Amino acid sequence: MKGLGQFRRFDWDGFSRDKIFQVVAIADWKDRETGKRLGKKIDVVIVRDGTAYEFRNGEQFTNRLARLTFKIEGNVDNVAIEDTVMPVEATAKCYGEYNNDLSIICKGIRVIQPQPTGQKAKEQ
Repeated sequence: MKGLGQFRRFDWDGFSRDKIFQVVAIADWKDRETGKRLGKKIDVVIVRDGTAYEFRNGEQFTNRLARLTFKIEGNVDNVAIEDTVMPVEATAKCYGEYNNDLSIICKGIRVIQPQPTGQKAKEQ
């Protein structure tokens, strides 16, 4: 059967919940065929992964330190290396031979201000 991939949906909100993303690279996002600039590519690593995964066959894992690329439509000027970010209106699709790669396209990106070190302790 063909065309089945268009009916498969990735739960980005569920996947990204309980994760913190940190910027490690910024580059232009260009169309491979035309070379036309489409926006920015923001490479991030998952620095915190609090997701409760369903382990199978005794295998335990995390996606901590996994690298992802957010493709942002349009201009992005407010992001720097090591910023903590969250994509805005992200749509993600699995691809690859084993469906273990993720393509993420976003309308924008939001920089999340880090909480001062002593702040959390004072609130509790």
